[in-house]
Amino acid sequence: MNREQSSEVLKTATAQRSQWLHGYRDSFGFLCQVLRKTPDMTTGK
Repeated sequence: MNREQSSEVLKTATAQRSQWLHGYRDSFGFLCQVLRKTPDMTTGK
């Protein structure tokens, strides 16, 4: 990755972080849930 690409990646990351902190977080609060399938407690599968 060259300097120009690195600069563009940093700008994009900074913009995304700002949008999250000042946009989405205000709308959705601090709670984020990750849902995943858990093993059946009776069979362990």
